[in-house]
Amino acid sequence: MKAINVLICSAALTLNACALFAPATPGADSTVGSTEPTATEALPPDPIRRTLEDFDRDRLLAPIEIDHQIARLEALPARNALTQLRLVLLLSLRQNPADRTRALGLLEAMPRTPPADAEALAPLTAWVSRELKDRATLEDKLDQLNQQLRDAQVRSDLLNSKIQELKAIEHSLVSRPNPEMGERPLTKP
Repeated sequence: MKAINVLICSAALTLNACALFAPATPGADSTVGSTEPTATEALPPDPIRRTLEDFDRDRLLAPIEIDHQIARLEALPARNALTQLRLVLLLSLRQNPADRTRALGLLEAMPRTPPADAEALAPLTAWVSRELKDRATLEDKLDQLNQQLRDAQVRSDLLNSKIQELKAIEHSLVSRPNPEMGERPLTKP
């Protein structure tokens, strides 16, 4: 019985592996995650799980592939909530403030999609929105800290140059004799 289970599992793994490397059929879109439902189609049974699985796969894409996926999703005539959320997540991968702002705008437009779709994805949408806003806040703080660091470095360089000037003045004062004090120049014996 155990051998049969192992045989079935290995056959299933082999078929899955073959499906991964099977050549694309002509005319089919062979891009990652190309099975986006249209605005009129119903959401899959577990839309949150599917969205997270797609996002997990998308995180590994090269930037040019992310751009292609974004262009493909934007080219759809109508987008349902799942496709809209996938577009938001792809935009968030670019790590560009303009794309983040655009992603937040798309998230705000989500309630205008069909109510059942938006309602099913509401918890994930709210979480993504909070994460994007938190990322924006952290990036703003990072920019502020970097500016403070640059300002501190400029002040440090200025103070170091003043210290060097003071050392040079001190050195010139110590090495010169003061005739008013009755000091004579130092001579070598």
